[in-house]
Amino acid sequence: MKENTILKKIKNRIKLCIFKFASHIRYISFSFLESNGIKNIGNLLFISNFKYNYQIIKFTKNDPTILNLKKFVSKDSIFIDIGANIGIVTLIISKFVDKVYSFEPVISSYINLCRNIEINNVKNIIPINIALSDKCSLLEITNIPYGETNKVVKTHILNNEICREYDFLNVFASTLDNLNKYYLHLKKNKKIIIKIDTESHELYVLNGAKSFLISSCPILVCMEQNPRTKKELIEFMISLKFKKIDGYNFKGFVKDEENIYFANDYFLKEKK
Repeated sequence: MKENTILKKIKNRIKLCIFKFASHIRYISFSFLESNGIKNIGNLLFISNFKYNYQIIKFTKNDPTILNLKKFVSKDSIFIDIGANIGIVTLIISKFVDKVYSFEPVISSYINLCRNIEINNVKNIIPINIALSDKCSLLEITNIPYGETNKVVKTHILNNEICREYDFLNVFASTLDNLNKYYLHLKKNKKIIIKIDTESHELYVLNGAKSFLISSCPILVCMEQNPRTKKELIEFMISLKFKKIDGYNFKGFVKDEENIYFANDYFLKEKK
């Protein structure tokens, strides 16, 4: 038993060394690129961790999510990035809006979010190290070192080997309604664009934002979809009088296989 434990530690150490070596190669390669105005991204180990470097490869100049968000935002609007990770979307969209509130509960990702804001010298982003959910509480979240995605345990089936190998952490969660009441104080005449990428926790986030969503602000919501939650998300947004946005009812909309978009009447009237 002891021998198996030692072997496992050796294997993990070798894997970490490989990650470190690969990180320098990728980082050197990435340093020559500039995508959507982002000059540099911190955290070498993050860059090397996954085969598909999701956070960097996804948000290139032709990514449909970025193209759509750029169409929806304006210089006087507010962008709320829920599940910001290391801040790729936050950084790109910050150039086209008045202010960004960027939520990331996992401390390792949050540190790199702050680092990336600093090294790109962006002044209109407010990073917030809490989770958003349906109530104020503690949430158990996976804690994958240098991970690109972490998941709320109670809303995600952990059938991935890497999720079982690492620890979990408890993070503080609040609701968007509560934060807006005591901290954000968003004005009713401001256009609000919300991006939610919380690995199947989206419905909880929306339930904690009901009062905010039914206000008279022009609001658009872009959120990650998957077969397990898509039907419930659509029903919830329709119940709050939001309309689904696609190429049929919004000129210039780019087909996005990963996200669904909803807007209220106040937002749609502004766009006409």
